[in-house]
Amino acid sequence: MSPSVARLTLFALISAVEEDLRRLMLLHLGHLDPPRVLPPEILRNAADRLAGEGARGHAPPSLRELAPYLDFADAYKVLNASGAHLPAPLSAHLRSLTESLDAIAPVRNRVMHGRPLEGRPLRGPCRQQGTALGFRWRCAGPAQG
Repeated sequence: MSPSVARLTLFALISAVEEDLRRLMLLHLGHLDPPRVLPPEILRNAADRLAGEGARGHAPPSLRELAPYLDFADAYKVLNASGAHLPAPLSAHLRSLTESLDAIAPVRNRVMHGRPLEGRPLRGPCRQQGTALGFRWRCAGPAQG
């Protein structure tokens, strides 16, 4: 497989996981004010990135506006920290994936930021974490009561 095909395949898979994490966050936490959901440093980083785009009004940004500016690892860490707002099976499933997502994060950064892919560091995590890249969310419905 050529390096560009490998990079594009990883880009597609990791982008889908990242998008799923953001959608889960908005589905289950989107009704909450960002300071209730995001730790101060994560909130500040996302707000700074949003402000850098120049597309903000004067009102504080919503979680929907900030979500695209969260780092990959921050998205699943915020979901794990907000387990009380998630259905119990989803919260448990996310916790069970955390180690796999932690292993994917450095691969994600290499792929998304255009650095050369290195065979050995990339193959190990991807082969070991194949289940993390192939998972399906079990509880995508709205949070219960």
